[in-house]
Amino acid sequence: MPLLLARSLLVTSELSIQEGKVEDFLALVHDRLEVSRNFAGNQCFDIFLDQENPGKVLFIDQWESEQHFQTYYQWRLGQGDFETLGEYFSAPPAMHSYRDLDELRGSE
Repeated sequence: MPLLLARSLLVTSELSIQEGKVEDFLALVHDRLEVSRNFAGNQCFDIFLDQENPGKVLFIDQWESEQHFQTYYQWRLGQGDFETLGEYFSAPPAMHSYRDLDELRGSE
């Protein structure tokens, strides 16, 4: 089966936030949310809280391409944002990326 390249990329990041730091973490990411949403190539950037465990936070973002996401990711690294956010984590983030099945089928 040949490798198919999708035009868009969906990225999920599940974060575990230290007890007592959730409100501060949410305020911090809320202040930076519009920058992420307005970054070149971003199609969607949303943050969700687990209803049963507010210390579990899920970022879901969609990008026009993997290159757009990589550009954003490298920019965030250069800003030191991951180091700042990492101070709130109780465990390493679980990140996953997905390609759209309809796009893959359409490229056959």
